[in-house]
Amino acid sequence: MIEAQKFELYLKVKNSFKKNWELIVNITIFFIIIVPLLIYSYFVNDNHIIYALDDAYIHMAIAKNFSKHGTWGITEKEFSSSSSSILYTLLLSFFFLFGVNEFVPLILNLVFSVVLLFLIHYILKIKNNLPSYAVIACSILMILFIPLPFLIFTGMEHVIQICIDLLFVYLASNLLSEKKIEKGVIFKFKKEGKLHFSKFHALILIAPLITMVRFEGMFLLLVVSMLFIIRKRIIDSLLITLFGFLPIIIFGIISINQGWYFFPNSVILKGNEPNLTSLEGILAFFDLSLLIKAPHISILLLGSILIIFNQYYKKRNYWCEKSVMASIFILVTILHFLFIGAIQEHQNLSRYDGYLVALGLITFFITIKSNIPQNISLYQLRIYFSKLKDNYKKNIIQIVSITFIIVFIFYSFSPRSYNLIRKSPQASNNIYEQPFHVALFLKEYYDGECIVANDIGAMNYYADIECLDLRGLGSIEVANAQLDGEFGTRFVEKEAEKRDCKIAVIFEHKDYGYGIPDEWIKAGEWKVQDNVVLGDETISFWAIPRDEFDNLISHLIDFSDRLPSTVIESGNYTDYF
Repeated sequence: MIEAQKFELYLKVKNSFKKNWELIVNITIFFIIIVPLLIYSYFVNDNHIIYALDDAYIHMAIAKNFSKHGTWGITEKEFSSSSSSILYTLLLSFFFLFGVNEFVPLILNLVFSVVLLFLIHYILKIKNNLPSYAVIACSILMILFIPLPFLIFTGMEHVIQICIDLLFVYLASNLLSEKKIEKGVIFKFKKEGKLHFSKFHALILIAPLITMVRFEGMFLLLVVSMLFIIRKRIIDSLLITLFGFLPIIIFGIISINQGWYFFPNSVILKGNEPNLTSLEGILAFFDLSLLIKAPHISILLLGSILIIFNQYYKKRNYWCEKSVMASIFILVTILHFLFIGAIQEHQNLSRYDGYLVALGLITFFITIKSNIPQNISLYQLRIYFSKLKDNYKKNIIQIVSITFIIVFIFYSFSPRSYNLIRKSPQASNNIYEQPFHVALFLKEYYDGECIVANDIGAMNYYADIECLDLRGLGSIEVANAQLDGEFGTRFVEKEAEKRDCKIAVIFEHKDYGYGIPDEWIKAGEWKVQDNVVLGDETISFWAIPRDEFDNLISHLIDFSDRLPSTVIESGNYTDYF
């Protein structure tokens, strides 16, 4: 009996492998790429897990304080609306209940990377029956062109965002393309009395996660809701909008009650706020020439436009799955570029458009399903090219379009992806050399004190400090001053004095809208080499009250031996070496 059960289990595993071997191959390829990069980074950073963006530590600092002290803030003492992702910070907080650990963001990102590969397999293979080589090709392009390794190194929420957005768009496209429209009733029972759970129910349950994972999920919600209205599904549209915006409304009310803005400071201060009071402001806001700075998105946008054009003029049918997906992608991309923008030179902003890359690629592969051979054997290729030759006049536009898009996808993505993946370990090393060691320095000598800073992540995660954030993400007074046009050197001096801040640890040479107060005294600088991600390669230490200068000098001298050998030290304290 036991042997029979073992054999039955063996057959199930074998059959499952046969059916899903593409998924297993894709997961294997993913780990072959990411594992060596993580191991290399681990050893380069002296056996520490370090993320490639200091922003990751903002989420971790809030999660630490929320799980340990019940305070949603970068410090345990006060609320701060500094997180751009409610869902991700809540996830970290949940796992931090079992112990605060730097590995949590890494594990979450690895798990959701596998979930993403499963979603690709499900949509392309199981639901659309694409040939195996196309499923594998799409997964590899997703890994390399998003690129997934880079997003994992950031320790941020973007991999989770891609999974949620992709599932939401797929379900919405599926529902909008149905000929027989299913009514989106929340509670509906089958004849036998059991509660009926439909695709629409799944859609409205996912809708809140769209805005919780990233606030630009609002673009996706608005576009999908608009398409449901056009489809004359008004109630469905209202339900999607209500469920989707509910988390934002709840968090916004909490934030306002705490004296902050409705939206997180990162959304308000970093977004592209429209100035519609003048013609110049209107033209500046609707300047889509930004697409030139992001050719990798522009080529996917062009491909989606061609998909709709071809579908409508060839079959006179707009409401099919691929056309709807293409439309969602186009409209969301336009809103993304209008309100967020694209800056090619600042490569860490590439994390913001990962979900657009994923949506564009999945739409492209669903579209080419009927135009590629079922396998790539020599026999099938001969038949395929023979058919193309016989019907080249009929298919010439499609052939040229697909060839053009494929060529330019590789042309626009390859350099970008190569640079982001190659520089990810170096970026994490930059964080290790500077923000990580600044945090250790503050933890040892200034725990519990007020610090002036303009890079607040790691220092607030590792050290328990009060913080005057000169970027405004963690300090509402600074954000108010910036928005009111009152931010400057005098404001910084007064605010630091009011809070009794001991020292400032800042990027001196970056123009963030203020100068260094005359009363502050510089004690020294740390400079990293081969900077690829930091706000500035040099960070400087300043004593704010003059009687703190000697203490700061002494602390910097004492800590010097613990700095990596690659960090270049300079300034007053180095005279004592």
